[in-house]
Amino acid sequence: MSNDSNWQSTDSHYLLTAIALFMIVIGVALIAITTLLPFSLVNGDVFTWQYLLARLDLSLLSDDSWTDVPRNILLFIPLGMGISALMFSLGKSEQQTIIVVLLLGAGMTILVETIQVFLTARSPELSDIIANTVGVLLGHFIIRR
Repeated sequence: MSNDSNWQSTDSHYLLTAIALFMIVIGVALIAITTLLPFSLVNGDVFTWQYLLARLDLSLLSDDSWTDVPRNILLFIPLGMGISALMFSLGKSEQQTIIVVLLLGAGMTILVETIQVFLTARSPELSDIIANTVGVLLGHFIIRR
């Protein structure tokens, strides 16, 4: 009987890990598609530090940000859920999980916003970084409930 319960426990562990990895892949794909398309690079002739810095929107909330904030939060929730579920399946503590969720979520959003500097149809914003990080944290807390 204990062999059956160990087998079921192992099976459920693998299933949880597979679901967590699937959520992470889907989350990253959704983020890449919605934040980087259309993919049109800035003309190489205008690549100066002044131009790139001028493209950064460091204001906390611009006029366009008000509608983007809820969308960005929702967009990053699946990634936070996936990372949290994976950490849970690996037996990590709540504190370790929150740190990893924050680091990976913030890392992903900083990567996206950095790439957006070079895309003509996109503009990186500080409010996006904050909203995206809130989204991964919400995803974590949804899974941990």
